[in-house]
Amino acid sequence: MNKFKKILMFLLILTKQELYSMESTDWICGPQRYEKKNVEQIRVNGFVELDLTNVTKEILVNGYLRALNSTLGNIQVNGRAILVNSLVKGITNINGSLEAETTQFENTVFIASQVALLDGCLLPRLVIKPVDNNQGIQRINLNGNTQISGDVIVESGRGEIIIENGSEIFGIVNGASIIKK
Repeated sequence: MNKFKKILMFLLILTKQELYSMESTDWICGPQRYEKKNVEQIRVNGFVELDLTNVTKEILVNGYLRALNSTLGNIQVNGRAILVNSLVKGITNINGSLEAETTQFENTVFIASQVALLDGCLLPRLVIKPVDNNQGIQRINLNGNTQISGDVIVESGRGEIIIENGSEIFGIVNGASIIKK
């Protein structure tokens, strides 16, 4: 019986070590909230809310991301993303809707969506990817003094960029018409 206990303890310790080592790469399912946290990576299937949170490497979400007052590395969202008063240091990939307000993007923003809203944002380059099985117009609203320092490319060739309230694009626009209001 003593030998059995030793083997059992060994297996429990081994299992616990494996769980800890897999923790950073596993996906979490269900709603998650991070407040005043510093994390390296987040991978969630479901809803994620960040407030005053720093994600140093990447955030991957299949579902819905809401980030408030946060600093993020690379972003990959398949679903909906709302970013408010945040800084994105890495590349942004959104397959779904994006609403960003007073957010600064330091690298290219890629969006595959029919509609996106950027209000009071700064970004170096915007690429709008085609949406599968959709032949409609891809509409991007730039509002509240949003500044795009580089090019805007709408790969489908069916883009419409609505520029309002002091917003500007300093690069070339390709694949979209521009409507100034």
